[in-house]
Amino acid sequence: MIYISQYLAREVRSMETIQHIASRWEQADKAALRHLFPLLAAGKPVSHSLFAIIVKTDVFAVEKALQLGRTDRDSRGNVIGLSGFTLLPTLHRLMIEDVALFSCCAMVVQMMPSLAGKTAAIESIDPINNKVVKIIISPNSIP
Repeated sequence: MIYISQYLAREVRSMETIQHIASRWEQADKAALRHLFPLLAAGKPVSHSLFAIIVKTDVFAVEKALQLGRTDRDSRGNVIGLSGFTLLPTLHRLMIEDVALFSCCAMVVQMMPSLAGKTAAIESIDPINNKVVKIIISPNSIP
């Protein structure tokens, strides 16, 4: 019986995570922000000026898009995270080529290969048994 309640609790958390991610994107400029995922997959902070060049707009429009996308920034204002993906270490790590990226949860980390357009090796800690779970997901996989 305990396993069923743990499973249900995990399912509720999963649905809450999906709803949270969806709500963060409602007001965001998705056309501009989608370019951040592959840039972050390079493993380096993304500057406003680079992002402006990529999306072919000015720095003020970039800042507005970044604020609505609820990005994480370093001390210099460079983007280091977007919608749960970050360059800062967490319990959920993915390797894309030789670059380590991280996420706020295991479910979110499974979306990055599709967003970055590259295969990733994912390591995450199972919250129930505290064991490391390893999987490989291609950009065309359905997690």
